[in-house]
Amino acid sequence: MKVKIALAVFMTIALQALGQNDSILKYTYDKENIVASIIDGTWKSLEEETQITFKKDTTVLRLLSPKYYAFKEKTIYHAGYMTEKKKANLPFILIEHHGNPCIVIFEKKDNNIHLVNGFYLFIARGVYRNEDKLILGGDHGTDYAKEFIRVK
Repeated sequence: MKVKIALAVFMTIALQALGQNDSILKYTYDKENIVASIIDGTWKSLEEETQITFKKDTTVLRLLSPKYYAFKEKTIYHAGYMTEKKKANLPFILIEHHGNPCIVIFEKKDNNIHLVNGFYLFIARGVYRNEDKLILGGDHGTDYAKEFIRVK
């Protein structure tokens, strides 16, 4: 019995130590971050028949390999999955980059997660939820931006 208790205590300490690893990406909840607090939901493009859906799921952070731990230098305000057209459940993180909100999108391929793209984004809150606007722009100043409205 004493051996079982000692083993249980040892396992608890070991699991806590592994959970404190500095190389693991951390999620920071901030209800004052407008983009992170209202991005979840479905958005429709005003220019084309494109719909994207964002859904919070912080377990995405555990899927990213150590080569993406450079993001630990950034504050991660939101994480989850994005669905667009045929591309379902693309992992994403929302960070601040050069003072702007930036969404970094990954893709599952060959049982690994690969960086696909990054976009700057801005959200304008409407008086009513269905009046919210999302603007996605490329990661360069010359890239074209797309405007979306909230569907649900």
